[in-house]
Amino acid sequence: MKKIIICTDLESASPIDSENMMGGDKAACEEASEFVHGIECAVVKEAVGRNSAICIGAEEAENRIRTEACNGIKRASEIKPWTFSYPAEIRFHFQHT
Repeated sequence: MKKIIICTDLESASPIDSENMMGGDKAACEEASEFVHGIECAVVKEAVGRNSAICIGAEEAENRIRTEACNGIKRASEIKPWTFSYPAEIRFHFQHT
């Protein structure tokens, strides 16, 4: 089931995109912060192994995501997207499980 996040304290509405907010694992949020200065992050789990994590409860996760998404919308003009120069090289590293 999809949920719509409503921010009631905004002076003007602005769509949120991937440059404004990151939600997920603590390490992913830390990595996003390295690339996108000022990105809003909602940490909802922390890895304790390659295939396991400590997760917060669903209600708390939803609250954190809602809060950081609203903050990302409010600060959209301050958060500059990650850019890189061309030519660029992309490498994929696959691990076997």
